[in-house]
Amino acid sequence: MSETSDPLLAWQVVAGPFSLDDLPQEELEGIPEDAWEFWVELMVSYKSEPDYWDVAPMYFSTLDECYMFKNKVDYSMGPLELSLDGS
Repeated sequence: MSETSDPLLAWQVVAGPFSLDDLPQEELEGIPEDAWEFWVELMVSYKSEPDYWDVAPMYFSTLDECYMFKNKVDYSMGPLELSLDGS
């Protein structure tokens, strides 16, 4: 996917939620202590190119936030639009 200000569409959660606790100790080396604790893997596309998709992680600070986002994606009638600037 190319760099653009075009919003992302989140089509589905393909894996997760995951926690840093799920990773083996050798994979935790080098991860900063203030890293996001939880994440899901999403099938995403740019709004302008909905036929071209990729899988990307989305990180959360709490498990509740992670599950709430997963449920929102799972139960939506179409893709959710995500802003790349955090708004």
